[in-house]
Amino acid sequence: MLQSDLRDQHKIVGVDFFIESADQPKVIADKCLTHASETLTLVTITNRGTQVWPSGSVFTNLVNQFYCRFETLNEAPLSQDQVIDLYRSLAKDFKICSLEVLNMWADKKAYSLAQGQ
Repeated sequence: MLQSDLRDQHKIVGVDFFIESADQPKVIADKCLTHASETLTLVTITNRGTQVWPSGSVFTNLVNQFYCRFETLNEAPLSQDQVIDLYRSLAKDFKICSLEVLNMWADKKAYSLAQGQ
């Protein structure tokens, strides 16, 4: 199937926000959860590729950069405006270093699963 044939089958199903914070994972999660919505839920937080929330070892040697993955429920499509709205909201609590949009093409995920997913 040509890529142009998939254009109508593309949807955004989540977003990874790479943030800078000196807070502990539980504190970061509590802040992120205040920005979640009926559409988007916080799925995981990682640090250096290791899951630190909702589960993880207290012995993980943390650095001050985390990624927080938000996903839609049941892979419902997400608009770019919703991604921007979440960015604006999270920016009130965190320095956002970058973000990665989680795409699906037809029924194929075009992103890697986070540890533990």
